[in-house]
This record gives sequence, structure tokens and C-alpha cells, in this order.
Amino acid sequence: MKRRSLLKYSLIAGGAAASGALVYSQIPYDEIDQEITQLDFEFFDQQDQIVLTAIIPIMLVGTNQSPKQIAQVIVNMDQAILFLSKQTQKELRELFDLLANKLGRVVLVGIWSSWRTANAEQLIEFLNDWRDSYIDLIQIGYQGLKQLVVGNYYADAESWSQIGYPGPPKLI
Repeated sequence: MKRRSLLKYSLIAGGAAASGALVYSQIPYDEIDQEITQLDFEFFDQQDQIVLTAIIPIMLVGTNQSPKQIAQVIVNMDQAILFLSKQTQKELRELFDLLANKLGRVVLVGIWSSWRTANAEQLIEFLNDWRDSYIDLIQIGYQGLKQLVVGNYYADAESWSQIGYPGPPKLI
């Protein structure tokens, strides 16, 4: 390689790195909400809770969920995950770390704004893209999230009335 080529490629690489750093610095962070941090979790961290408070209302559209019920779903999910295998917990940790990371949010989710400021249309598009993805791993991530959210929402007795479930039979 000639000196001129080396200098040219070095300048191009340096410019690309500087451009990448500039773009990365423009992606907003999610700020922690004090209301969320008051809950005690064993699996989820604060960033996971931000992601879940954005996603859960979209996944449960059509139900009458309150902020209290959404928090309860997150608590239920946190406890349910502890009963999963260590390998599954590891994979879920990787998924939530990816979703909470601002670069992961932009590249894999397609949301440039923070999770808190993302509108419903952006979140619906993200979930639909993951559901219909041609990449099996992304579809599995969507299915896992959906099963965790819906299963833990309907595990709470307060949500049973919405589907006409009277509760388990009374034993005499």
C-alpha cells in the first residue's frame, strides 16, 4: 500500500468514525422515573422498567389497564422470570439490555426518540416489524415479550373481569 492510499483511507475511516460518534451522541437517553425506582425487582433493572412501561400499554391495547396495573404486570413478570431456566434468563437479560441500549433501540427497534417520548404509532410499528420479521431470532424475541406481558397481565385477578372469567372454582 502506498503512503497516499494509506493517508486517504485513514482520513475516510477517521471521518466515518467521527460521523458515527456525532450521530450516536444525538440519540437521546431515557431518564429514570422516581415512581418506577420505588418498586423492588430481582431481575429487571431501571432501564428494563422504562422499556416495559412503553411497550406494555401497546401490547395490551383494548384492555383497561391503569398505571397501577402496568406496574403490577412488571412485578409479575419479574417474579415469573425467576422460575425460568438460567439459560432463558440469560437470553432475556440480553434482549432487555439490547432494548434498553440507545444504539440497540435505534438499530433494531427503529425508534430514534427515547422510550418515554416514542409515540404509539412508532411502538406499534416496532412490534409489528418484530412479529413479522424474516429473522427467526427477532420473532422469538417478540413472542417471548408478548407471552410474558399477556400471561402476566391475565395472571392478575383484577384483569379477569375483562374477559368474563369468574375465577377458579371454589373448592368445598
